[in-house]
Amino acid sequence: KDKMLVEVRHSLEQVRKKLKMQNRTPIDAAAAFAGALPFELLHIMKKWLMDTDSAEGREVTFDDMVEFLRCEIVLRLFGVSSSELSAFDMGDDTVAKYDKVRKAVSLADLPASKKSKDNTVGESV
Repeated sequence: KDKMLVEVRHSLEQVRKKLKMQNRTPIDAAAAFAGALPFELLHIMKKWLMDTDSAEGREVTFDDMVEFLRCEIVLRLFGVSSSELSAFDMGDDTVAKYDKVRKAVSLADLPASKKSKDNTVGESV
């Protein structure tokens, strides 16, 4: 039991460190989920969303992306539409973040020929 508590404390410390949180800041579901994601995934996703001429992708925040991924997982696992997210304890704020990112994804999901000439997603740095 003691070994398990040490491991949990260590995991929480690592999540706080990764997310640049204060030591005693409570970790909610979004933060716990984000802490388990590889940082590179969110970085590439943000870069992809910003690779459009519209402002929507630039307005997406880290929290928006995490909530979007949480909602997408629920939608895929249960085979439901986004209008049913509230049945899974997803509040209005979460659904708004999901919709915001969904719109940015739709705009970013264009053929390469229609993207701006400054497209850098997927290129090596």
